[in-house]
Amino acid sequence: QIRRALGLGSLADALFLETGHAIIATVAGAPTGEGTVPSNDPDSLWTIGPLVLGSRSQATDILTLGHSAQEVAALVDGPPDLVREFALRVGRR
Repeated sequence: QIRRALGLGSLADALFLETGHAIIATVAGAPTGEGTVPSNDPDSLWTIGPLVLGSRSQATDILTLGHSAQEVAALVDGPPDLVREFALRVGRR
């Protein structure tokens, strides 16, 4: 909200979210590639490798450390071991 008030745009804007997606995917050790980020369709599901982060809004919250590790684990779909490891890496501390 502060960014928007200053006219700097939302972290949910494609430019910021795509950059955050690439950084978090790298930190998580997941492959990134063209076509993995559906920036033109706000209803598409965002993924990192086999992990499904959800909608653009939910992915933004996860990638900006908006949730605890427990909340991230509950929101992200994928192989349980990978979900748990990902949640520990990107969950709010």
